[in-house]
Amino acid sequence: MGEKACLLLREAIEAYIENDSSRAKQLISQDDQMDSLNKFYQEELVGMMQNDSAAISSYLNLGVVVKRLERVADHAINIAEDVLIIRKTDDSS
Repeated sequence: MGEKACLLLREAIEAYIENDSSRAKQLISQDDQMDSLNKFYQEELVGMMQNDSAAISSYLNLGVVVKRLERVADHAINIAEDVLIIRKTDDSS
């Protein structure tokens, strides 16, 4: 998930630099996948906490990391959306 979030961010920045709306659209379509991964891992962590209550603190910390990685992906998607807005503004000028 971390690699995917970093890749999305790197790709979003490249789309922004190159003003590449097709790349930006491809990135935006991946938002649901990252949301699903976040949900999956959060649910897995809940199960782990239920089975190993002695490690709850560690699992909670891991849950925070997972959520923050999902937020990195959200920021990447926001950058991609900005590319589309900028491109649309440039096209209408």
